[in-house]
Amino acid sequence: MLLAAVGGRCAFASRFEGFSALVVEPENFWGWDTAVLCALEDKGFDVTYGRIPERGAELARYALVALTIRRSLTDGEAALLADYVESGGALYGSWGGPMGEPQFLREVCGVAGTRSVWLHAFELVESPLSEGIPLGEVVLLEHVGHLSAAARGWEIVAVAPASGGIPVATDAEGRCLGVLNEHGRGRTAVLGFGPEQDKHYASADLAPRMLDNLLGWLLQRRLAEGGREWSGRLSVALPARAEVGEVRLDGRPVPPLEVRRVGSLRTVELDVSHVADGDEVTVEVGYQPIRPARNVEAVV
Repeated sequence: MLLAAVGGRCAFASRFEGFSALVVEPENFWGWDTAVLCALEDKGFDVTYGRIPERGAELARYALVALTIRRSLTDGEAALLADYVESGGALYGSWGGPMGEPQFLREVCGVAGTRSVWLHAFELVESPLSEGIPLGEVVLLEHVGHLSAAARGWEIVAVAPASGGIPVATDAEGRCLGVLNEHGRGRTAVLGFGPEQDKHYASADLAPRMLDNLLGWLLQRRLAEGGREWSGRLSVALPARAEVGEVRLDGRPVPPLEVRRVGSLRTVELDVSHVADGDEVTVEVGYQPIRPARNVEAVV
């Protein structure tokens, strides 16, 4: 039996801690939904992974909705999300977001159109995304894990801004690669790349800074209002093939609230609401040794 142990202080350590976020399950799994889920949890968000709720009141509970690579929406989902943003919600779509919904992109996200491009690098332009970051070339690594860029580069999504949309990056040919937009009381961001995918960037600290700027802009009003409360839930992530055994909180066995698979991860949710603000807590999750995946053996 192996053991994963995490310790932490139960208090707001991040300016985003206490906010809730919904990461919408995509039609196809390529791992990018897991990346944004983990990035948001690292920033202190209380993250839910699943479908778009059927009622606006349920959707309004979330400070942020991340579509990532969810390409299409039903008419009902599009209407709910449009009302959510107009009422003050924040919507984030990376790698082109809901590319299959041109009317929603134009009317809510300030995007006139999308298309695939292949790049080895791009440039940030002056915008809320680049605040405090020197403008210039953003280099993408040629090799990421077992993947390598094609001769023409990595596939990125060019995002043409509609009237009012704020461009955040361009390629060498001047094509826009991301747009920020305000719709009603809310804000949206549709990027052709993903700041949550920090392993793709040659500069190790660039992606976290871009993501921090992005979230700060999307949630500017809510940050100013304050008044949020932490849910009292703590999440531990393991590889999806991990078989979870005993879970202990400060050495005492406890039942997890939920154990579920999220893309390439298996998450263990715990209730730590009884821990006083500012106190430290240690969580231990036991799991069986993980056997090598067949696809990894094939690659080797």
